[in-house]
Amino acid sequence: YKACCPFHQERTPSFIVTPDRQTWHCFGACATGGDVFAFVMKKENLDFGGVLRLLAQQVSVQLEDKAGGQKERLYQINRAAASHFHWLLLSSQGRDALDYLKKRGLNQQTIEDFQLGYSARGEEMKSHLLREGYPVEELLTAGLLVQGEEGEPRDRFRHRIMYPIWDASGQVCGFGGRAMGDSMPKYLNSPQTPVFEKGSILYALNKAKNAIRQVGEAVIVEGYMDAIAAHQYGYRNVVASMGTALTQGQVSLLKGLGQSFVLALDPDVAGQEATLRSLESAWNVFQRSVVAKPRGVSMFDTRGQASLRIARLPAGQDPDQFLQHSSEEWPELIKQAEPLVDYVMQALTARLDLSTPAGKAQCVEVVFPLIATMDNPYQQDEAFHKLAALLGVDEATLKAGIGRPRAGREPRGTPRKAEVSASALASAQGDPLEEHFLSLLLRFPQKKIETEVLSPEHFLRGENREIFTSWIKCSTIEELEGKLDSNLVEHARRLLNRDLPPATGKEMEQAFLDCLHRLEERRLRDIEQALTSEVLEVDEATREQLIQVNRKLTQIFGSRPASKQGEGDER
Repeated sequence: YKACCPFHQERTPSFIVTPDRQTWHCFGACATGGDVFAFVMKKENLDFGGVLRLLAQQVSVQLEDKAGGQKERLYQINRAAASHFHWLLLSSQGRDALDYLKKRGLNQQTIEDFQLGYSARGEEMKSHLLREGYPVEELLTAGLLVQGEEGEPRDRFRHRIMYPIWDASGQVCGFGGRAMGDSMPKYLNSPQTPVFEKGSILYALNKAKNAIRQVGEAVIVEGYMDAIAAHQYGYRNVVASMGTALTQGQVSLLKGLGQSFVLALDPDVAGQEATLRSLESAWNVFQRSVVAKPRGVSMFDTRGQASLRIARLPAGQDPDQFLQHSSEEWPELIKQAEPLVDYVMQALTARLDLSTPAGKAQCVEVVFPLIATMDNPYQQDEAFHKLAALLGVDEATLKAGIGRPRAGREPRGTPRKAEVSASALASAQGDPLEEHFLSLLLRFPQKKIETEVLSPEHFLRGENREIFTSWIKCSTIEELEGKLDSNLVEHARRLLNRDLPPATGKEMEQAFLDCLHRLEERRLRDIEQALTSEVLEVDEATREQLIQVNRKLTQIFGSRPASKQGEGDER
C-alpha cells in the first residue's frame, strides 16, 4: 500500500506499507521505517516501553513486567482516584465546585472530556481507595495521601477542584488541585512519584498532539484553565506548562510534533526579571531541542528549524479570559506573536535605562546569548541589527566590540557571553583614551585636519562620539555647546577643563598623534577580531580584509616612536 507520509508534508506518496512483512517505510524525507511498534513510537512520540503499555491497554493485554509493575499499579490507583473525584464533582457534595467551573465558562462536555473532579473535605478519598483494596503504602507512594502531623496518613487534596494530569500516552500520572476556599496554597500538585515529574509533563498534550502534528505548531500556556478553555473553543494544539518555566523534558515531548512554538503569557508578568529568566531558559531549551533535518532535506530548507514566539495578550486578560470574551480573535493573536528576541528587547526597554552604558551592557548580557544560539545566520543578522538600533550604536561597531554571533558554532546550551568591557557599550567608568584625545582636540582645534582618518565608530562611548562628530563641524566652543544637549554640554566642559600633564608644544603634538594612532589601532584590532571570529575557515574576501587591516596596523606601529611601541597602551 502507498500513501502520503503522515510524518511530513508531501504531495507524491512515498510511504509504503508491506502487509506480508508487517512493515512500513518512508522513501521520502523521513528515510526511515519499521514495524507497528516503530510506527506508534514515532506517531505518539513515546519510547518502546510506553508503546507497549499503550497497545497493551488498547487490546486488554496484561503486561507482566516486574520492573514496570509498580508504575502500572500507580497508574491504576490514579485512574481510580480520577474516576472518584469526577463522581464527587457530579454529586451533591460537588455542587459548589461544579457551579464554579460553569461560571468560569466550561460546558458539561468539556468537564467530561477533561474528567474534572472535586476532592471532598475529610478522608473521603482515603476511605474510598482502601475499600477498593489499595493499601495505605501505595496511596502514599502515589501522592494521594500525606503523612499527618500525628503520624496518621490523610488525604492530600481536600475541598479542591481536581484536574487529572495525563502523560503523553494518556495515563493519569498525577493531579492538580485548586482550593475552593481560602486554603493555601491556591494550587496544589501531586508530589514527584515514580510516574509523575512536573517538569517532564505538559498538561493536555495527550489531547493536543494530533492537532499539533497536523498544524505544525504548538501553543504553550501556563495554567490548566487556559489549556482547557482553548480546547473547548476548538483550538486543540494548546498545552500548559502548569505554571513552571519550560524544561528540557517538556520540550522533548514536543520535539517531532511541530516546528513552530508560541508562548501565550499572562500580560501582568511581562517584563519582570523572573519572566525574562524563564524566557531565556525556554529559548535555550528549544535551541538544544530543535528538530534535526531528516536525511535528504536540503540545508536551504527551513522547515526543520524550530521557532519560538511570544503572543501578547491584552492587559488584564490571561488566555482563559481572552478566549471567553474573544475566542474568534485567538488565531490572529497567535499569528501576530513576535519572535522571542524582539519581545525580550521590548521588555528590557521598559525595565532598563538604555541611555546609560550600564543599562546597555545589561541589555546585551540578556539579548546577545539569545542571538548567539540562533542557527539561521539571516535571522541572526536581523536580530543583531535590531539590537544595535535599540542601543543606539552603529551595527558594525557593536559587532566589532562584542563579536559577531557565529551560527551553529557553539555547543547548544552554552550561549556565548557578550564581552562588553571592550565594546561599543564601554564601561560606566568612562574611556580614558577617548577622553584624553578629546581634551587635546578641544584645546587645540587646529588639529581637526589630522582627524580625517577617524570615524565616529572609533569612539566606543556614545557621548564621546557625539562630541567628536559635532566638534568637527563647529568653529568655536560656543557653537559646539549650542549643538549639544545639556548633559553633553556638561561632559564637553569637563573634557575642555581637564588637567593635562605639563608638556612642551612638541610633546603635546606627539601626545595627540599617539592618541590618534591608539584609537585607530583599537578600531582595527576590533575589526580583525570580528573578522577572524566570523568564520572558522577564512574565505578569500575576509582574508583580503585581514591583509588590509594588518597592513594598516603595521603602518601605525611603524609611524610611532620606538619608545612607545612596547608600552601597554590603554585601549
